[in-house]
Amino acid sequence: MKSVLCIDCGASSTKWSWRTSDGSINSGKANHITGHIFDEAEWQRVTSILQEIKTQIGFLDEVVIGVTGLDGSNDISRSLKEVLKGVFLTEEISLMNDMELAFTAFFTPGEGVLVYAGTGSVAASIDKHGSFQRSGGWGYLIADEGGGFWIGQQALRYVTNQLNSGGLDWNDPLISLTMAKANAKDWDGLREFVYSGSRQAVASIAPEVAAAKSRGSETAERILREAGSHLAALALTLQQRLGTRKFIAMGGVFKIDAVIFESLAEELHDEIQLVDSDISHEWIKKNVNH
Repeated sequence: MKSVLCIDCGASSTKWSWRTSDGSINSGKANHITGHIFDEAEWQRVTSILQEIKTQIGFLDEVVIGVTGLDGSNDISRSLKEVLKGVFLTEEISLMNDMELAFTAFFTPGEGVLVYAGTGSVAASIDKHGSFQRSGGWGYLIADEGGGFWIGQQALRYVTNQLNSGGLDWNDPLISLTMAKANAKDWDGLREFVYSGSRQAVASIAPEVAAAKSRGSETAERILREAGSHLAALALTLQQRLGTRKFIAMGGVFKIDAVIFESLAEELHDEIQLVDSDISHEWIKKNVNH
């Protein structure tokens, strides 16, 4: 049997699964890796993470890796491929973006649409000709509606709209929970939380929106339902291009509150399945058969 390592690199963490030559599967987790490798310090950080994974892996025939934010044809991809060869000591490297990896963990080309919502959001597919297709996934500065960053951003806009009106209603659960997450009592504290952090800081507010909903906030429920609607719009846009009617949804956003998936499913007429599993493990099970 071939010894194959599959690595799923996301904005929050990196997960890997190794199918050994005796057929067993070992899995692990490491720090995040993205395709945004723009300076030497980041190259060193990424290389050290890969080296850490290698210490837990034996002989390899092949490495398959999906990286969020990666364009498979640019200079970063070519350089990363050489780093991977050096770390894992194999020429058999398949490098792609993380959505291509996720799609091929569940579908064959031309079969369906994957709706993924984590920090960001995207609907992705590989058509019957083998070409990667997507709707969304343009990053949090441009789009990513329905993802964790977008949900947190809507909560922050709700707070700042109240500030625009002259003050905060601390009895409003969406206000109090958002400010508590930021450990802030005023705009100065909130500004420090948002602008000294990263996109993950804003996305970390998303669970507080769900908590506010559970305390009766209609605004919080509206935000979560709108997140599902935005995700449905991505799926339907891609469906119109490809003609498929099979959908799978996955990602951390769906763990925040059931209403997000409910809203998504309503607009797709319940023709979607929610999957909660390790992409690297699923990819190994579907694609490594010998």
